[in-house]
This record gives sequence, structure tokens and C-alpha cells, in this order.
Amino acid sequence: MPKPLKLYQFLLDAIASDDNSDECLVWPFSTAGGYGQVSCGNYTTRKVHVVAYEVGVGPIPDGMIVRHACDNPPCFRRRHLLIGNHKDNVRDALERGRWFMPKGSLHNMAKLSEEDVLAIRSRFAENPYHGHQKKLAQEFEISRAVICNILGRKIWTHI
Repeated sequence: MPKPLKLYQFLLDAIASDDNSDECLVWPFSTAGGYGQVSCGNYTTRKVHVVAYEVGVGPIPDGMIVRHACDNPPCFRRRHLLIGNHKDNVRDALERGRWFMPKGSLHNMAKLSEEDVLAIRSRFAENPYHGHQKKLAQEFEISRAVICNILGRKIWTHI
């Protein structure tokens, strides 16, 4: 394995010689969480794509992050790197199918099952008076607000 400062020089050389290829320029060395990383001396490690952006484009504005247009975390080709905020990055992940938000009983905080929710809706439809919400909440050991949100289809919207 090359020494840290040689890796950093490798990175700088690769950024400087970035050609017109559209293929990803993938960091072949150390990674963390799938992202290339490089030691910059003084015991500091930085993400390769962030260094590549700063060297190739310039400073990253406050509150912004470097995103991958290619969805390939170890890539550090300048044309594949975009500036944005965290919300942009999450939107990218959702649009590209890289973000799994568990729904219903698959969510680790779920107190109900899909069957419970269907039963709540069905039983309320049979007896839609205000006091019935409180009884359903007690029976299913959840708050009345959750019952209201289930009935108003603000939550558990997938069923």
C-alpha cells in the first residue's frame, strides 16, 4: 500500500489529468462507507470526492455538500460531482431508488400491523362517532391522534 502522502499526490495527479471521459474515475485505495478516503497529513482523513471538488472547482460554500451525479461513491471525476445541500442529496437518493424508507409494519418503530390499520378503518366506518376513536386508541394501545391520522389517511397511506 502506498504511503499516505503518495496517495494524496496520486489524487492530485489524477485530478489534474482528468480527461474528457464520461466513465467514473474510481478511487482504488482506502474507502469508508463506500467513499474513497485519503490521508492529508496531520492525521486527517478526507473524502476523495470532496478533495477532488475543492482542487478542481474551488471551495465548497457553507452549508453545501458534494454530491455524485453518477451515484458511485468512490468516483472522483469532477464532471460527476455536484454541489448541493443535504435535502438535494436525499431527493436524489429517493428519485434514483437508493433510499429505502420502510413503510408500515416494516418500520422499526411501528406499533401496528397492516391488518390492525385495516381493522381500525373498518370498525370506525361501521360506527363513526367521536367516542369510538378513543375506544379504538385504548384497544390498540396508541393515541387518539394516531387513530385520527390513520382515519384521515395522513399515515399508513400505502394501504
